[in-house]
Amino acid sequence: MPVKAATSMVQFRMDTNLKEQSEEIFKKLGLTMTSAFTIFAQSVVNHRKIPFEISLPEEIPNYATKAAMEEFYDAKMVAEPGAEYLAKRFQR
Repeated sequence: MPVKAATSMVQFRMDTNLKEQSEEIFKKLGLTMTSAFTIFAQSVVNHRKIPFEISLPEEIPNYATKAAMEEFYDAKMVAEPGAEYLAKRFQR
């Protein structure tokens, strides 16, 4: 007779809308929220990493930041004109 592994309760808070949307998808996949998160956790253990890429969103500078950057680049051009400055300037 197989021995059943001990289980633990895990609780966390999640945005209600996100929970409902994900449960709807899990249901279509034939999964419960518990089984989906168990699959996620097992994948983390098996591969010793998060099973998808996690990255920071690309930052979009606001107006004040852009103005400060322009001011800096303009000041730098006077102080250090040259090919390196121009290359950086046109990469923006």
